[in-house]
Amino acid sequence: MFPRSDGIFLGGTYEPDNWSLEINPAQSTRILNTHTVIMKGMK
Repeated sequence: MFPRSDGIFLGGTYEPDNWSLEINPAQSTRILNTHTVIMKGMK
């Protein structure tokens, strides 16, 4: 999680030799699911 003044940026991935700016749906889903679990645990 990267806090910003206008919200929270979720993400940050790295794949060697992959310079594509395309969203990887599997990584996106994993990031969202992981952060959902984290935030539910904070209630």
